[in-house]
Amino acid sequence: MGLSKQKPGAPVPDHFPTVVISDLHLGTMFGAADMLVEFLHNTRCDKLILNGDIVDGRHLSHRRPKDFPERQKRVFDAINRKIAEGTEVIYIPGNHDITLRHIGVAGKTIDGVKIEQSLHLTDAKGRKLLVVHGDIFDRREIRAEKAPGWLIEAVGRVDEAMTRASRFVDRIAKFTLKKRFDLASRVRRLVENDKNAHRLLEDKAVAHAKQHGYDGIICGHTHASANKVKDGCLYLNSGDWVNGFTALAMDKGGNWAVIPWKQKHKELGLKRKFRHAANDNPDRAFRPATEKMLADIRTLWPGKGKQLKGPKA
Repeated sequence: MGLSKQKPGAPVPDHFPTVVISDLHLGTMFGAADMLVEFLHNTRCDKLILNGDIVDGRHLSHRRPKDFPERQKRVFDAINRKIAEGTEVIYIPGNHDITLRHIGVAGKTIDGVKIEQSLHLTDAKGRKLLVVHGDIFDRREIRAEKAPGWLIEAVGRVDEAMTRASRFVDRIAKFTLKKRFDLASRVRRLVENDKNAHRLLEDKAVAHAKQHGYDGIICGHTHASANKVKDGCLYLNSGDWVNGFTALAMDKGGNWAVIPWKQKHKELGLKRKFRHAANDNPDRAFRPATEKMLADIRTLWPGKGKQLKGPKA
């Protein structure tokens, strides 16, 4: 089913030359994999860019080796379907899957996915764009990369515990107040001053793009979707699939837009229903490719707390 069933006048077509998604954090309890699978089923594209923090290697170090829930396996199933249908899939590592920057796989294609440190993209309007995850512009992440492995793991455990508590509080708030409370996001904003941090990151990203002759830059990392012009430079951010459920897409005319899938989900009248039975998975034919992909992923994070920095270049 394509987006052709959307309401009249909705701005989103059913096919894009390029789609960018980031910050899925697969391998953790974060995010809404069923919502992402729904998006992948309802969106066709020639190029799918996975812009960092797709697999969360930080959390994989202290989880069971085979602990990818069925919902998350179906994300890989849907991606493998796209590969089989001819979609070019490109993976750019972020700070949670930073191991891929250090093990010599840049420029290689593994399980049908091409891995790149960054991507130089020319859109349909002829603008030169740099695609990077964005953590290289985040001074907090630069400090974190120097931290010992045990501290990284401890922070990961605290973050996961906070997310569990947030979901519990959110369920109560939804039942009593009829709205989301999102404790985790509120705490992070208090601790990190997210608004100021995002502004500083955007400024650094734009300055870097202009310095290197680009007309714009595409990032993830902040979990805050964006489509704006700053200081004469296009700044785009694909958001996340933890709280925002957004993607970034370019149409045939070279126009970029943020797709708020939670809103589109409602507009299309889709039912958010998930069954575990194998015959309810429309991508079940691609499960062998998924299992091969997951086996390869598990080999990249074999050591407890060692996945952040990886071997020295």
